[in-house]
Amino acid sequence: MRLLLAVLLTVIFGTAGQPALAARAPADATHIGTIQGTGAAAAPGTYTIEAVVTGVYAGLKPAGFYVQEAADATDGNPATSDALYVVQAGATVRVGDKVRVTGAVQEAAAEPSF
Repeated sequence: MRLLLAVLLTVIFGTAGQPALAARAPADATHIGTIQGTGAAAAPGTYTIEAVVTGVYAGLKPAGFYVQEAADATDGNPATSDALYVVQAGATVRVGDKVRVTGAVQEAAAEPSF
């Protein structure tokens, strides 16, 4: 299942040359796997995540970018997703950027979106 995030705020605080994320999400950030969960639907709500940009898709509808938690920053549960799609037209992020994003999870076409 893909997660999409309707972005409320995006702050880029690093680039590909920066160190990987810490082994656990900061106290005020949520693991992507926690949002995805192990069920058929994502947990509704507004969350803050920290992850690395793995793809930018300005031509998709909706436009946005994929992020994934660093291998040492996941929730460690193989039954949950460590990546999601962030909906944001005109995103200025690049692959490898480390980002902090706050947004509300949405279901779109039977797929959770963030």
